[in-house]
Amino acid sequence: MNRAARFAVAIGVGLTAVEAQAGSVTVTFGALPNAVAIESYYNGGLSGYPPAGKGPDLGLVFSSLANEQKATTQNPPPKPGTGKFENNPSGAAGVLYFPYSASSDSYIDDASGFTSLTFAYSLLNNALPPNTTYKVELYSGLNGTGSLLGSVDLTPSATPIACLRSFDEFCTWSFASIFTGGTYAESAVFSLPGTVLNAEFDKMTFATPEPQTWAMLLIGFAGLALARVRSVARFANRGARASDGGRLTALSARSR
Repeated sequence: MNRAARFAVAIGVGLTAVEAQAGSVTVTFGALPNAVAIESYYNGGLSGYPPAGKGPDLGLVFSSLANEQKATTQNPPPKPGTGKFENNPSGAAGVLYFPYSASSDSYIDDASGFTSLTFAYSLLNNALPPNTTYKVELYSGLNGTGSLLGSVDLTPSATPIACLRSFDEFCTWSFASIFTGGTYAESAVFSLPGTVLNAEFDKMTFATPEPQTWAMLLIGFAGLALARVRSVARFANRGARASDGGRLTALSARSR
């Protein structure tokens, strides 16, 4: 197999591997009753409320305490809404909430891997407790294990929106994004310290590069490699011709 054929095969193998992982998954909340543990519901499995049935297979598994909060104005069984939110960007009936636990991490696993995470969040009354930092971090392994690949601090919005209902507290929403630089992450960890959790989340997108993006990169690298091979071949040919020319000149001089 010549060099050009080998490069073509390499491109094909690379694209096949990328096709399997490319794309994005966006999840919004509200399909489950209020305060129900999500668990494997968005992995095609069950939540902490089996009567809700199996959820969509998005490949996402949530840590044990993660649950969906309904809007306060809703009162579906088995519990009334306790979300206290307004204006959530997705417009869905619920949001994601992580109750505080000193012994259990708050995370979302995506075993298929992702290279970026974009999400909406709201801080309680658009503020943080004193001397507190809320972070979302991406790790190379499941359950927040492996290498830290990227993180973002959650901060109050510069343009707060007042709540319309006096009993609501999560009314100003901001967006944040984290990128790994191309390395695949398998979990997002929500580091939210304090005995009372002061953040809610909405509309999360776990994304990987599209095949076209990787195709352009692979073709570009292959093109550079081919150019290098051809350049080396040209120099080799020039050297051979120069050597042959030198030998002919020497023979001509001897014949004289």
